[in-house]
Amino acid sequence: AAAEKAANTSDADPCLAAEITLILAGVLNHPTISRYEEAVKILEDFEKRHAGCAPAIAPALRERLSALRQLKRMGEAREAVEAYLKTDAENAGPLMARLLDAMRDEIGAAADRGDATAVKATADEAAKLAERLLAWATAHPGRLSAGDTLTVSVTFEAIPSGLCDLVATRLTEIRGGYERLFKQYPR
Repeated sequence: AAAEKAANTSDADPCLAAEITLILAGVLNHPTISRYEEAVKILEDFEKRHAGCAPAIAPALRERLSALRQLKRMGEAREAVEAYLKTDAENAGPLMARLLDAMRDEIGAAADRGDATAVKATADEAAKLAERLLAWATAHPGRLSAGDTLTVSVTFEAIPSGLCDLVATRLTEIRGGYERLFKQYPR
């Protein structure tokens, strides 16, 4: 509580306050602590509260995305990716690939639970993210690692066949784009 209060003190150096908030979010996001909801809460409106410290914005978005991914709030996590792309587009690809991997895992877990609503919702978000990742990879040739490329390929294979035709069609189209891209820029 004292660290959070210090991080929000208006008379503190803006970057010092931002750094304190980032440290606290990192601790809360650590697997041994696993207090992801609290991390999301302290990072709420970070970009507005710490606008005077531009170098802290991208790390805050990464922490928020990490917490949202752990909470399986995939729609919000994808929205955080959009904000991250505006802040640090050069380094967004691997972050998007990790989120896509988490979405694939969540689709499988939801399918195992028989939760068709969660399967469809997460698959819809995965399709949007995969499309965004394809656009990023096209704009940044050779920047996805072999592991990230594999993640994308495996994600397409993991989507259950019972999804609506629109999602399946979009994923097929996006996959074709990835295949063309990686033929054009082989590893």
